[in-house]
Amino acid sequence: MPTGPAYISPTDAGAPQPQSAQALQMTPKKKRGKVWLFILLAIVLFGAIASVAIVTAIKTSRSLARKVIIKPTTEVPQPQQPPAVPGLPSPPASGTTTIDSSLLYPGAQTQLDIGGEEGRVLQLHTNDSLDKVTDWYIAKLKPAQIVRKPSSGSTVLHSDRANVVISASDGGGTSILIEQGGDQ
Repeated sequence: MPTGPAYISPTDAGAPQPQSAQALQMTPKKKRGKVWLFILLAIVLFGAIASVAIVTAIKTSRSLARKVIIKPTTEVPQPQQPPAVPGLPSPPASGTTTIDSSLLYPGAQTQLDIGGEEGRVLQLHTNDSLDKVTDWYIAKLKPAQIVRKPSSGSTVLHSDRANVVISASDGGGTSILIEQGGDQ
């Protein structure tokens, strides 16, 4: 019996193991290395593109900021003056007409009075009923034409003296609109 290691010649050792088994064990490590290398290159490439985009954006914003020129002024802006308080309306100019006082409904309050070269318009308001006011104006004017609009409850009276529109007011009572001096 031999006491030391025995020498085995290459021919006695038998056929060598195929290298494919060793190659199979090495292949996954080489493939993993290639995958990591590809990922690393992709990250570096993405970083480079992002850096170029950021630098371009900064340069563009700086060039736009340089184009804005602000000139300092030595003038202090004055506060705007409040509008003037309107004065009393001027008296009617010569040639303008006034509403015939006999057409003013008794006890009615004047809401609006507008006059000009072509005539005058007066708006009145009373707490009396629509029918009572309409009957009073029909008796006073003896209109050539009476137009009643049932849907709105208003009446329009046309005469040679004036045109009168009588309607129910939203807040109660009756509204009277008299136009005189224009084309009746």
